[in-house]
Formats: sequence, structure tokens, C-alpha cells
Amino acid sequence: VLERRFGTAVELVPATSGMEIFPNPASNQLTVKVSNEEALSFVQYIVTDITGRVIIMHTNKNVQNDVMTFDVSPLPNGVYFTTVRTSKGSTTQKFVKK
Repeated sequence: VLERRFGTAVELVPATSGMEIFPNPASNQLTVKVSNEEALSFVQYIVTDITGRVIIMHTNKNVQNDVMTFDVSPLPNGVYFTTVRTSKGSTTQKFVKK
């Protein structure tokens, strides 16, 4: 989420026009779909565990709409976070591995 400041007021702005993760919960594969109104110089995908440890990291360049699929089958069951970081900011969503 990006911050726009107007004097003392702050508006939170999503870093991407759309981020979708599915299925949730996931058992074998997790798909992350990103769509933006304009092309971005990069999109970085980061999957972390509940402690913040980076499990998966992948970067694509010159992206407007992108779909990535990650193999989560070797991960232990639990709660994880997927962060999409772009030149505009970042967005994070939780998913469950079962």
C-alpha cells in the first residue's frame, strides 16, 4: 500500500490494481495473478512463512499483467504470506498451505 499525504491526512493506495492468489487454502500449487493499469518496470513475488523467513522469491521485468504459479507442495502445513512488490509499492495477502 502506498501513502499519499495531504497535509496531515494520509490516504492508503493499493500498490497494484489487482492481486489475486488462488487456491486458498493451497496444497500443491499457488497461483498469483497481478494486473495493473500501466506497465511496471518489475514485479517481485515473495513468499514468506509466519516468522518472515523468505521461502520463495521471483522477479519478472516489464510487466503489466502477469500470472505466476509456485510449487508449495514441499512446504509444511501452515500460514504463509505472498507479497507482490512493484515500482509502485507492495501488497501482501495471507494463504494457508494444507
